Amino acid sequence: MAIANLPFQIAYPLIKRFSYWTSAFLGITFGWGSLIGWSAMTGSLTWEINAPLYAAGVCWAFGYDTLYAFMVHSLYQPPDVPAAKFPKYLI
Repeated sequence: MAIANLPFQIAYPLIKRFSYWTSAFLGITFGWGSLIGWSAMTGSLTWEINAPLYAAGVCWAFGYDTLYAFMVHSLYQPPDVPAAKFPKYLI
């Protein structure tokens, strides 16, 4: 099951060059760890528990990465890397 996430882990550092949704991709990639941990401890996946757990992990990573992007947006922005378009009143 962990092998299925390997392409996401390899692609994450590169996705910033092609997408404005890097925070969502980070959540999808790192949220997968909750599924790996649960299946390692119980030997199976129970979707009644794992679906909300995975969704919470995705939302958590998306949230903290978005906040981080707001904080460093004005400090560092390479010209060739896409960034989320924040409205001027939020920056």
